[in-house]
Amino acid sequence: MVVLVLAPFVRDDWIEVQHYPDTDSDAFTVIPIGSLCSALADPSVRYEGDDWGVGVGCTFTFAGLTIRRGGWSHPWGSRLNVD
Repeated sequence: MVVLVLAPFVRDDWIEVQHYPDTDSDAFTVIPIGSLCSALADPSVRYEGDDWGVGVGCTFTFAGLTIRRGGWSHPWGSRLNVD
Protein backbone atom coordinates (compact mmCIF):
# COMPACT_ATOMS: atom_id res chain seq x y z
CA MET A 1 0.00 0.00 0.00
CA VAL A 2 2.74 2.48 0.94
CA VAL A 3 4.56 1.84 -2.33
CA LEU A 4 1.38 2.58 -4.30
CA VAL A 5 1.11 5.94 -2.56
CA LEU A 6 4.79 6.87 -2.88
CA ALA A 7 5.52 5.58 -6.41
CA PRO A 8 3.83 8.37 -8.44
CA PHE A 9 5.63 11.06 -6.42
CA VAL A 10 9.00 9.30 -6.77
CA ARG A 11 8.39 8.67 -10.48
CA ASP A 12 7.72 12.37 -11.08
CA ASP A 13 10.76 13.33 -8.98
CA TRP A 14 8.70 15.19 -6.37
CA ILE A 15 10.15 13.20 -3.44
CA GLU A 16 13.07 10.92 -2.67
CA VAL A 17 12.69 7.89 -0.44
CA GLN A 18 15.83 7.63 1.66
CA HIS A 19 17.27 4.95 3.93
CA TYR A 20 19.19 6.06 7.04
CA PRO A 21 21.07 3.01 8.39
CA ASP A 22 22.11 4.23 11.85
CA THR A 23 22.13 7.08 14.37
CA ASP A 24 25.91 7.59 14.23
CA SER A 25 25.95 9.16 10.77
CA ASP A 26 24.03 11.54 8.54
CA ALA A 27 24.72 9.25 5.57
CA PHE A 28 21.76 7.92 3.64
CA THR A 29 20.96 6.00 0.47
CA VAL A 30 18.27 7.02 -1.99
CA ILE A 31 15.99 4.08 -2.73
CA PRO A 32 15.18 3.99 -6.47
CA ILE A 33 11.59 3.44 -7.55
CA GLY A 34 12.34 -0.05 -8.84
CA SER A 35 13.55 -1.11 -5.40
CA LEU A 36 10.81 0.41 -3.23
CA CYS A 37 8.83 -2.81 -2.79
CA SER A 38 11.79 -4.95 -1.79
CA ALA A 39 13.36 -2.23 0.39
CA LEU A 40 10.17 -1.51 2.32
CA ALA A 41 9.59 -5.24 2.82
CA ASP A 42 13.07 -5.69 4.33
CA PRO A 43 12.87 -5.29 8.15
CA SER A 44 16.47 -4.06 8.35
CA VAL A 45 15.67 -1.18 5.96
CA ARG A 46 12.23 -0.42 7.34
CA TYR A 47 13.50 -0.44 10.96
CA GLU A 48 10.84 -0.57 13.61
CA GLY A 49 13.02 0.12 16.65
CA ASP A 50 13.00 3.07 19.02
CA ASP A 51 15.93 5.08 17.61
CA TRP A 52 14.78 8.30 15.99
CA GLY A 53 16.04 9.00 12.46
CA VAL A 54 16.85 5.42 11.52
CA GLY A 55 15.07 3.62 8.72
CA VAL A 56 13.13 5.12 5.82
CA GLY A 57 12.16 8.73 5.29
CA CYS A 58 10.84 10.88 2.45
CA THR A 59 12.28 14.22 1.41
CA PHE A 60 10.98 16.74 -1.11
CA THR A 61 13.15 17.26 -4.19
CA PHE A 62 13.55 20.74 -5.67
CA ALA A 63 10.75 19.92 -8.13
CA GLY A 64 8.49 18.81 -5.29
CA LEU A 65 9.23 21.94 -3.27
CA THR A 66 8.47 24.12 -6.28
CA ILE A 67 5.05 22.51 -6.67
CA ARG A 68 4.39 22.72 -2.93
CA ARG A 69 5.34 26.40 -2.74
CA GLY A 70 3.39 27.28 -5.86
CA GLY A 71 0.01 26.12 -4.61
CA TRP A 72 0.56 22.45 -3.96
CA SER A 73 -2.95 21.52 -2.90
CA HIS A 74 -4.31 20.74 -6.35
CA PRO A 75 -1.34 18.78 -7.83
CA TRP A 76 -0.73 16.85 -4.62
CA GLY A 77 -4.37 16.39 -3.72
CA SER A 78 -5.29 15.08 -7.15
CA ARG A 79 -2.55 12.42 -6.94
CA LEU A 80 -2.64 11.44 -3.27
CA ASN A 81 -5.33 8.82 -2.80
CA VAL A 82 -5.11 6.74 0.35
CA ASP A 83 -7.99 4.34 0.82
